[in-house]
Formats: sequence, structure tokens, C-alpha cells
Amino acid sequence: MNRWLGAVSSREAYDSGLKDLFGDTIVLTKAIHLSEAATDPKDREQGLLRLFLEALQTHSGATHLLPFRFDARDASRTSHYLIHCSCHGLAFKLMKAVMSSLSVSGEPGKFEFLRDSDIGRQADLFRPVAEDVAAARVLDALTSGPCPVRLFCDEWVRRPEDFFSEADYRRLLLSLEECKLIEVLDATGKLPQPREQRRRNKGEPTLAGRLWIRRRRE
Repeated sequence: MNRWLGAVSSREAYDSGLKDLFGDTIVLTKAIHLSEAATDPKDREQGLLRLFLEALQTHSGATHLLPFRFDARDASRTSHYLIHCSCHGLAFKLMKAVMSSLSVSGEPGKFEFLRDSDIGRQADLFRPVAEDVAAARVLDALTSGPCPVRLFCDEWVRRPEDFFSEADYRRLLLSLEECKLIEVLDATGKLPQPREQRRRNKGEPTLAGRLWIRRRRE
């Protein structure tokens, strides 16, 4: 893409693949304008990626798009992107789980394959939901009463705009419990199920999908 857009800026002939990549000449024109107007390489990359994702969704009909950035092995730059497209929330959920296990960014909702030296300075390419915002949304959902754990770890994970994985939500809920903001209930949604009564994994409490949670009572 960089070579093709560079050729366009130099008024040279370029491969027709650039038009095929963006799907039509209207989007291509936007890409060329964006490429020439951006002064910062990262801003240019972000803009082109977002434009491509919008075009991809329009032409493919996919409801769920999940981008994964790979860092070049020999330089501090992007090597390529892997973009998973699907029309089903379950595929989205499963791919997030796979990509989360491969990512080294350590940030929930952000899928990047980066070296340690890159972590902390990468731009927010995929609009990840920050953990504090996700926590506020969970607590807001609990204002009307207890909710099953599976609501967050299964149903919410399938939402196309939600980039948290099942593991991200499970960790978040356990953190809210530890901070005494929520209380875990048994499968009936009525009786408390404290941490010490639940199955543990490597010494840490677990949170099964059959359990319920509610805001902690004062």
C-alpha cells in the first residue's frame, strides 16, 4: 500500500491492486488524500487502516471485524495486519480469545503483536475499551439487579463493538470483587458465593459462568 500510494503522490503509474484493495475509486480517492495530508507516519497508518476497515465492512457485509497488527522483525514499524472478518458473534468471541493469547501488548481489548520496546507508545488503532470504562459499564448493568456471569463473558464478548475477550471480562469481574464493588452469588442468583468457597485455579479464585454477580450492598 505504501509503495502504491507513493507512486500516486509522485504522479507515477501504480498497480490497479490499490483500487481493488479499497473496493472502489471513491474510497481510493479518500485514501490518496489522507496519505498526502498526513504529516505523521502513525497518523497516516491509523487513518488508512480505519478507512480500509470501513470499506471492508461495506463491501464484505461482515458484522464483526477484528484487526491484529504485526510488528516488523527488524525495525520499529508495522509489518502487516491480519484482519478477521465474520458475520457471527461466536466467531468473533473465539478469535478474540486466540488473538489475546498471542498478543504481547498486555492491554485488554488491544490486539497487537509487538516487541517489548514498542509497548506503551503505540497509537490506539482499534478503539479498545479501557478497563475503567468497561468496569463502569458492568456496574451500570448491575443497577437493575443481579446478572449472570455469562452475560459479560459470553453475550457481551460477542458484540461487534466490544474488543474485550472472555478472559478480559473474567479478570475484570474478579478485580471488581476484590475491590468489594460487586458480590458473587450462586447459580440461583440469591445466595452469596464468596471467594473461599469457589474452586481455585493455581491458588486463584475462579468465576464460573453459571454464577451470578450483583453490586455489593453497603
